[in-house]
Amino acid sequence: MLRPESKILVVKTRSMGDNIIMLPALRLLRERFPTAEIDVLTVTESAAPLRPLLFIDGIYSFQKRGIVRRLWQTAILLRKIRNKHFDFAINLQASKGSEKVMLLSGAKKRLIYPYIYGKSSKYSHFHIGKSREIKQTFMEDIDALRPLGVSDKGWSFDYPVSETNLSKAKDIVTEYAIPFKKFIVIHPGGDRSEKRWSSRNFARLIDIIDRKLLMKSIVIYTKNEHSIYKGIFKNTETEPIGLSLPFDLLTGLIKSSLVFIGNDSAPHHLACALNIPSIVLMSRDRRNTWHPYNEKYHRVIVGALKNGKENPIERITVDDVFSTLKELIAVL
Repeated sequence: MLRPESKILVVKTRSMGDNIIMLPALRLLRERFPTAEIDVLTVTESAAPLRPLLFIDGIYSFQKRGIVRRLWQTAILLRKIRNKHFDFAINLQASKGSEKVMLLSGAKKRLIYPYIYGKSSKYSHFHIGKSREIKQTFMEDIDALRPLGVSDKGWSFDYPVSETNLSKAKDIVTEYAIPFKKFIVIHPGGDRSEKRWSSRNFARLIDIIDRKLLMKSIVIYTKNEHSIYKGIFKNTETEPIGLSLPFDLLTGLIKSSLVFIGNDSAPHHLACALNIPSIVLMSRDRRNTWHPYNEKYHRVIVGALKNGKENPIERITVDDVFSTLKELIAVL
């Protein structure tokens, strides 16, 4: 179906966490076509996890925020992509907009895996639909590749971290006199407010960790999440360390930590891919779609399903998280 020297474009224009979850599928695609040129089209805001990967050859990206800028960058990218003359384009979890991008890509063959359950794409050269059977997202990405002879056998979920980035992260924590593997990384952010535990709760948790475990917490945040960190800082008795780091240094910092705690977000997927024990807080249980991790070392706490107008994630108590943390540390 595809020649060894074929040019393949993989499209996924979703969140940073989705790109991390896509890693097993990309690895299996490379194993199936070791000499093909494999490029990825994604959004700029989500591209960082893809840049260190040695099993892809290039990245095309456009900014998703700002309609005018997005349309302008997409038009420029499509011209570059058409000039590349791709033999095959694969769209994982396609939306209507990304389906149109596939049509305009100029690829000779298109394999489109739709986002909506029970649907198939009329623009795909392969009749492949999203089954109504709920599967974990990483497995859906692999399923989309089955027409190309890709099997789910031998998949792995791990992320590369360079010795340089690990060394730089160690230098950062050394500045704060924190020993290697003796601190907790906390990410209080998330893409939607209903997925975020309150700053006050995180503040109380940090104080308890400091007081009862004699361990420091490092709070990580993006520029857009700085106000969340300020809310935590205002409510803590023990001043937490707050860091806003580029993705490469973030990998080193999380890899250097003992445990990661955070909301459902990309840094949590990264912690799991780096094999760092973790606790994730969820407003609703989504483990059946995105959680392919060893539950001995990666714990999920979900807001109890009760009647009420409050955000379900706020039903998670500080005691719930701290007791889970102690249990997790005990099995390390």
